[in-house]
Amino acid sequence: MVNGKNKGLFLIQVDDSSTSSVNIYRTNSHDFATWTKIPAQVENGIANFQVSEGGVYVARTDLEIGAIVGGIIAAIAVVLIIAGTAVYCRRHPEKYQAVCTRTRNIGRSVQSQI
Repeated sequence: MVNGKNKGLFLIQVDDSSTSSVNIYRTNSHDFATWTKIPAQVENGIANFQVSEGGVYVARTDLEIGAIVGGIIAAIAVVLIIAGTAVYCRRHPEKYQAVCTRTRNIGRSVQSQI
């Protein structure tokens, strides 16, 4: 690594499929307690950045928070729809029977055998 006030260029090869969300972090090699984000440019699977002191450097991808939140909201919506349907069918059993009858008749009508 580089000691003192000198700065050096450091290169790390990263996975090409995730280069858009790769960030570089640095910590000292004594306690690994505090991580600092280092500005880096990623091109063609190579992350390059300036270093002015030694330590441990790690390249990692950031989580896509939007996708995670969207998935959680979608899962909650599906659970609410299923629960709402179950409650509605319990309160209106005749509607449930009508849906079952229609479904059975549709299944029979699309069969290839008579």
